[in-house]
Amino acid sequence: MDWEIARSPDGIHTSFLGDYLAPGYHGNPAEDLALAGTAYAYEMARTMARIARVLHHPGDAERYRAAAARIRDAFNAKFLDAARGIYRTDSDPDYRQTSNVLALAFGIVPEARADEVLQHLVEDVHARGDHLNTGALGTKYLLPVLTERGYGDLAYTIATQRTYPSLGYWIDNGATSLWEMWDLGSRSLDHAFLGGAIEDWFFKDLAGIRPAAPGFKTVEVRPEPVAGLDRARAATRTPYGRVAAAWRRDRHGDLELEVTVPVGSRALVHVPAPSRADVRADRGARYVGMRDGRPVFETGSGDYEFEVER
Repeated sequence: MDWEIARSPDGIHTSFLGDYLAPGYHGNPAEDLALAGTAYAYEMARTMARIARVLHHPGDAERYRAAAARIRDAFNAKFLDAARGIYRTDSDPDYRQTSNVLALAFGIVPEARADEVLQHLVEDVHARGDHLNTGALGTKYLLPVLTERGYGDLAYTIATQRTYPSLGYWIDNGATSLWEMWDLGSRSLDHAFLGGAIEDWFFKDLAGIRPAAPGFKTVEVRPEPVAGLDRARAATRTPYGRVAAAWRRDRHGDLELEVTVPVGSRALVHVPAPSRADVRADRGARYVGMRDGRPVFETGSGDYEFEVER
């Protein structure tokens, strides 16, 4: 990381591969590779600052925080088109979803411009018939960025498309594995960076399972029920045991949420309901307040059920 910072004193970092194999490209798309390189350099510096803090190296933590701030400011100065409210490079042939998705996903966008950048992303997805236009870098973050910012229904629409470019297009054309390219005739039929990226979204967003402390000592369960889907279920192994979350809607539209927390862990369950009064919770689930518009309950280990009446 120190080498990477030292080689780019102006805060702009180059890269060899950008948003590789975006739809319509059999290699890198046309945008300046420095946009992706700088975005990831920022994320790496920020990650190093967190690592240094955990390892009790405050001097290193502050140095990496300062480096991240310099990189963020350089990124915004070079790539944020303030007049249009989008991120772009001089070589872009059109709007690039990944350029804007990375800025949103990594928290690079100035807070005052975040809604504007998001709206332009949503508009571009709609303009493409609710399809993605992302390659190896942007596909991983597109659905989570949309879901976490209130567009889970649109993310689900993208995920379930059957026409090019989409996972359904692959399946309808005989795919039984994850291809390297969105296009037919892919060079490799065993690549994870496009189709495999959706797995994060399944676990972290649809089912809502996330670690809230290292090793899942504390589990966060924050499911995102989306229009068109009536149930979701996921489980994962942790150092403490199996964590599981499942939700379903009944024929009346009421929602049931089941959570399993292993011995030695606790959970913070963000129930998709407008208020505490709308939730019927198991005894042992302690209400701790509203967060981001949802009632949150703290639990110990065990199995818990929550019901939300429409």
